[in-house]
Amino acid sequence: MTAGAFGRRMVPLCGIAVVALLVLLALDGHQVAAAPAESKTTKCQAALQLQSNPAVARFRACAGVSPIPPSCCINLAPFIQYADCLSDPEVKRVADKALAPVVTVDRALKECLG
Repeated sequence: MTAGAFGRRMVPLCGIAVVALLVLLALDGHQVAAAPAESKTTKCQAALQLQSNPAVARFRACAGVSPIPPSCCINLAPFIQYADCLSDPEVKRVADKALAPVVTVDRALKECLG
């Protein structure tokens, strides 16, 4: 196997490791329970205020390369709890605006969470 082929095989493994780490960080020992719809609404309203979070700035600062490195993707860990809110067009619009012009939400999800 060539060094280039080895590197290409490592990228998916790094992606899986990042996803696993993000899930562990998101759970942080808490029990997983189904949240009522009202809680999701409240959570998604809170997501609209996250653009000033320092982790957004850190992610934006390192996400200008493709693929986005796992060391950069880890900055998304605080936001994993809001992933389901991205189905709300307003939340996705605000998130895209916060990451612009460096990266889009779709690219961040694809390259960091595969």
